[in-house]
Amino acid sequence: MLRVKRLATSVTIIGVLGALGLTLPMQRLTAQTGVDATAVQQTLDASVHALFTQTAQAGAATPNYTQTVEALFGAALTTTAQAAPPRQPAPLDLDALTVVETRAFDLYSGPARTSSYLAPSGERFAHFNDRQQICIYSVMDRSASPTCTALPRPFNYDPNSPRWSPDGRYLAFIDDQPLQYVRDSDIWLLDTQTGSLTNLTDDGAYLWDWLEPVPEGERAGVVDVAPRFSADSQNVWFVRYETQGGRLLGTLYSVSVDGDAPVARHVLVDDAREDGFVSVMDLAPDGQTLVFNQLRLGVGRDSVNLLNLATGETRRLYELDRDREGAVAALDFAPTGDAILVQNSTVLYPDILTRDDLTLWRVVTLDGRRQPGPVPPAPNSAVIGAGWSPDGAGLAYLVVADMPEHNGLYIGAPGQAGRLLLAATEDQRFLTPTSTFYDRLDWGANGVVLVAVRSGAPTIAVRLGTGQ
Repeated sequence: MLRVKRLATSVTIIGVLGALGLTLPMQRLTAQTGVDATAVQQTLDASVHALFTQTAQAGAATPNYTQTVEALFGAALTTTAQAAPPRQPAPLDLDALTVVETRAFDLYSGPARTSSYLAPSGERFAHFNDRQQICIYSVMDRSASPTCTALPRPFNYDPNSPRWSPDGRYLAFIDDQPLQYVRDSDIWLLDTQTGSLTNLTDDGAYLWDWLEPVPEGERAGVVDVAPRFSADSQNVWFVRYETQGGRLLGTLYSVSVDGDAPVARHVLVDDAREDGFVSVMDLAPDGQTLVFNQLRLGVGRDSVNLLNLATGETRRLYELDRDREGAVAALDFAPTGDAILVQNSTVLYPDILTRDDLTLWRVVTLDGRRQPGPVPPAPNSAVIGAGWSPDGAGLAYLVVADMPEHNGLYIGAPGQAGRLLLAATEDQRFLTPTSTFYDRLDWGANGVVLVAVRSGAPTIAVRLGTGQ
């Protein structure tokens, strides 16, 4: 029987890992995840001590330490990654940024329900094409070929729904537009490593009109919307609508990427018909706070709310002024987790270029202070897409204007006049690369911003940097 008196230091644990060939994977994974290697060592230290002690006390046969330590190693990474705060990117000097490189893709992003979604790293993007496929493209590696996954037919995905996981492996989205067409929808997951496509919340039910009685002999489904990933990329949070005692209950659920049964977490609205529908939400980078809207179809004012996932406490951040703000179209947490970029609906206002009384974008702090968002450069101009910089200090945004010289891609701090980085001609007006046209603009960790051209093609990857 193996006898071990005591493994005194983390160096000893690293020696064990080295003997098992695990030191290099630990260094690589801790570098990728931003987890403190010391924390991993300490967790492994305690776990292996306990393992050896239990073996000695029980007089059991010597276990397979290679397999056991590998399992402990994986558990240590998962535990410390969940406990550690997200790695904060290096601060950007907005004044020093320029366009370093562009690459045009002969792809439609917008027309005919085509859309593109940039991964958090900025290295890849997912493109939903008009052939019922999702194709993954490398942004700047011109030698790489796209990999495509076929969607089931028919598949009426909601272009507002796709979201990448923080680690860039998964893409989650819903298979219908329930708040527009009043039909059932499920949460789907694409694993970009394997190409597998999974319905995570398949209820096998009738595609029902949820405002009408279910046809005789059919089972009413549940409507799942607004998928968002947990901080560790292992779970998808979403809102589920289901009838219960005559009410239309809106509940926050989560489901693992492994396809386990969904778990109910918090009731957001007791009856959506009376309290308002949750149509958009977002999770803070640390996974502890949820922001969501309540869209009221009748009387009452729409609102933006915060939910503390640990305590279950919900509080209202603010109510909207319908005359000036319409309804909330998108909510986007800053990478720092201390503010939210709010996009209000512009669909109600076709005259946005000539109205200066509208508030289409704003930044809201977690204590409810409302501040200006991206600033249009001139009268008769409007911001139609915006997103946070990787460090959360600035915004990239797209402007359309009556005067062509103001059209293009801008960057700037919230509430301050921005700087035009890439001009667009009148016949090449920039839009966000989704078929909604009004959505958040993703700014990847490598400085890449993805934009579409009004005429349809191309889709353009713009890499920002200091030129050094």
